[in-house]
Amino acid sequence: MFVTFTTQGFWKKFGEFREQATVYYKQRFIVLLKGEMPNSYYIWSSYPLLNHAEETHVRIAVLEEYEGDFNDDGKPDLIELNVTFPIEEKDKICGVFYMFLFEYQLDQRSRFSMETAVLDDLEHATMSSSVTVSGDLWLDQAAPLWSSGRDPNHGGPLINESSLDLTQYNPAEIVSRNSFRNFTTILKR
Repeated sequence: MFVTFTTQGFWKKFGEFREQATVYYKQRFIVLLKGEMPNSYYIWSSYPLLNHAEETHVRIAVLEEYEGDFNDDGKPDLIELNVTFPIEEKDKICGVFYMFLFEYQLDQRSRFSMETAVLDDLEHATMSSSVTVSGDLWLDQAAPLWSSGRDPNHGGPLINESSLDLTQYNPAEIVSRNSFRNFTTILKR
């Protein structure tokens, strides 16, 4: 007779696991095109309060979304977002701030769900008419995930849509709130 059993280790202190997250685009975004002068900018977002407050700078953009699941596992392997602004020849665009919100979920070992953002503030030395950003979305954690069960410490939403406070839409505030969370994502290019 031969008897075996396995455990996760009596003294185990650390474990590293890999899992492909399930990521969905939440249809929430802010795109800010920066001109040469401080008050020269154009904005379009999915937030009616922000669009109304910035109505003199609003340019309605066309946003196209594509999700591809190449290995048929039910998880998007590619999310492509294309934003096209109606700009004129006289518009001098020197930079762009963008924020796109996603739902990020892990479900194999630790059940974890959070709202996360892909965001950046790009400044160009020369004026340009397009920007392409691509990469892999990786979880960046300041604290360990629970080894089992649902992890409740996800940081909550980045933007409180029920609030009338316009400072929450400020790009510097969004970047700051995102960086102080225990769990966030980074775009590895």
